[in-house]
Amino acid sequence: MGLLSTLDIQIIFYSSGQSLAKSHQLHQSHGLIIETKLDDMLGASLFKQLLSANQGVPPTIFITVRPGSTKEAVEARTLGAVDYIEQPFFARQLIRSIELALAA
Repeated sequence: MGLLSTLDIQIIFYSSGQSLAKSHQLHQSHGLIIETKLDDMLGASLFKQLLSANQGVPPTIFITVRPGSTKEAVEARTLGAVDYIEQPFFARQLIRSIELALAA
């Protein structure tokens, strides 16, 4: 969380995809960062669940846990993600992506 604290934004971590899906704080969120492979589900499945359950999902960035996954990148963009970042990535890349998402 170190470098993210330089953005002067509140950051909330969820222990699982289901805990985010069940959260009543989604409508207060200004952005989401979702890994493509969570412990309890795939990031795309979580995003679809959020889209169907909520009107207006905040700008979302997907982060892959493995490099070179074109299929996941296409799916994330098709679902409406504002960005898709492959690991390993530089912190500056994530910061830039967050700034763009918040500006959207």
